[in-house]
Amino acid sequence: MPTTVPSAAAAARGTPAAPATVCLQLGPYTTSPAAVGAALRAAGLSPVARQHALPAQWMVLMGPYPDAAALHRKLAELRALKLPAGSYAPVVDRPRWEPGVSLGVFSSRAAAEQELTRLRGHGVGSAHVVQRNAGFEAAYWRLDGLDAAGAARLRELDAAALGHRTPQPCQP
Repeated sequence: MPTTVPSAAAAARGTPAAPATVCLQLGPYTTSPAAVGAALRAAGLSPVARQHALPAQWMVLMGPYPDAAALHRKLAELRALKLPAGSYAPVVDRPRWEPGVSLGVFSSRAAAEQELTRLRGHGVGSAHVVQRNAGFEAAYWRLDGLDAAGAARLRELDAAALGHRTPQPCQP
């Protein structure tokens, strides 16, 4: 939490030092970053939007499917194959691949292809590898020069209003 600490020179002069400030950021957001910025501004904060390209990732994907019913049928098929719980999940953060099923996200295409080969050995036939972050940028909201009162307002905001992100110290 930011605090006011007088500098040695200010203490010697008997004048208070300027309040200490911090820089916090929220993110990354790949969807709905504007709503988070609006919530921050409504709390009297002054966020600055920053965009960063997401690093390359590859996903083993089933789909996308024409509708939610087809998605649920595929999820049932995966359960019937007795794949470990948590090894697959509906895609919820990449509209291009929704509704679809992610069978893993990898930092290299080779690792994703290796996982696809392993899954085919377990009976998964319709999966393929896609570049998950192609053309995606992540949005961050930066709050530079945040004083104690601003930090308190930020902490009071509802987690949903912040896209369920926790403020972190700013990165360069």
